[in-house]
Amino acid sequence: MLQSVVRVGVRHGARALMVAARPLPRFVRSETPLMHSRLLMLPIDMRGRHLSTRALEDNPPDCPQCAGANTYFDGVSLFVCPDCSHDWAVAADAAADAETNDVFRDGFGTVLQNGDSVTLSKELKAGSVVLKKGTKVKSIRLGAYGDGHDISCSIPGKGAFHLKTQFVKKA
Repeated sequence: MLQSVVRVGVRHGARALMVAARPLPRFVRSETPLMHSRLLMLPIDMRGRHLSTRALEDNPPDCPQCAGANTYFDGVSLFVCPDCSHDWAVAADAAADAETNDVFRDGFGTVLQNGDSVTLSKELKAGSVVLKKGTKVKSIRLGAYGDGHDISCSIPGKGAFHLKTQFVKKA
């Protein structure tokens, strides 16, 4: 039975999903493809983008439990291994790939890591606060914080900020 998917609150770039207990209306359960994006039931990655399932259907990953290659996509949201009867979620697999493949680079192409120190390469305005060019920021945290902001940091005397990597230089 199909279930509706509802997107709930957003906190620090992570999107939570909740499955409603009620089935979708009869007109939604048709054999024709759904054109309206709110009715399209695709997994959502950490940045809120729909993940394409076509590539997953063609090349399913190996089973994480038995490492068997005889796996398939069930058409909705799970990979299934018929050898060991293990099933796992598409979104969890895609989110793990996205976290391991994200490489953050500063405005000059240098790779950034958690805990690095950076300096601002441009004067930035955040409301009434102005962050001057050359301000040093210590112990940054990298992640998806919304609107293209990849760095979470605290600047002494100014407060906590989310910055874009294009406006910083590794110190």
